[in-house]
Amino acid sequence: MLFSTYSMALAVFVSMSQPSVSPLPSSRPSQAPRDEAHQRGLHQVDATIVSLQRPSPHTLRVGMHLGDAGDDPVWDQANVAFRVYPDLQAPTVSRVYTVRSFEPQARRAEFDVLMHGGDSPMMRWAAQAGIGQQVRLTGPRVNIVLPGSQGRPVAIFCDDSGLPALYSILQRWPAGMTGLGWIASDDVHGLAELPPVPGLQLQRLPLQGPGRDLLLQQARQLVAPERYVIWGAGERDEMRALRKYFQAEQGLDKADVAIAGYWKRGASNTDIDAERQSAYQKFTAAGGQLADWDDLGIAL
Repeated sequence: MLFSTYSMALAVFVSMSQPSVSPLPSSRPSQAPRDEAHQRGLHQVDATIVSLQRPSPHTLRVGMHLGDAGDDPVWDQANVAFRVYPDLQAPTVSRVYTVRSFEPQARRAEFDVLMHGGDSPMMRWAAQAGIGQQVRLTGPRVNIVLPGSQGRPVAIFCDDSGLPALYSILQRWPAGMTGLGWIASDDVHGLAELPPVPGLQLQRLPLQGPGRDLLLQQARQLVAPERYVIWGAGERDEMRALRKYFQAEQGLDKADVAIAGYWKRGASNTDIDAERQSAYQKFTAAGGQLADWDDLGIAL
């Protein structure tokens, strides 16, 4: 459901596709949370690659056939995540991606891999991926969706890593909803691919030039933020700052702010997964429940 309330429990699943910057090398094993509550409802799938495209120089678009698991209606919802295991000889290494588009009749899902040029498990996988090969994955799980708006417009803050999620949300945009948004990206092609939505104005923020936190800077310029609901996806530290700004400084209700951190500047997703797993184990050992887990609330 597009208007379902964002559950922080879903953020455990998120260490999304690598950004278009090279991460630091890591030899640490990556281990996603895999307790019974977290695995409930997920399928293990050996999907078959049926298409490989390069819509832009730094994007590999992978189409895959899901077999019988593709009959699960969750695949056809907005912003669905799944976990990819790029090397079956190293089963603790995994990455989470977003279903960009899904064809129910064909049981076919499509996702984008950002080719950042570094040496990582997914970059090695992408370099040798071919039509007909199988890829192991677990999923699907709905990630953050638009908060219930009650007639209010939405303000969107997104970088390259969030474009597939935004694409899937725009494909299912509710009639009559309006808003505005900013995409921090140098990928003109990626922005041009987004489905046009009446009443939604999106603007690209070029990454070139000094300074970071372009989305946070734009958020601070939003006039009357209390009039909006918020959706954001991007670099983890900036997304944490965005959430703090809208909730702690501007007083927006938790249910009106749906924000996720998909990557962390200067860190590999292997390290992020390892630290997330350690924090999650401590959380559950202290009696915490998955439904109360706040991924952005922990320092990684």
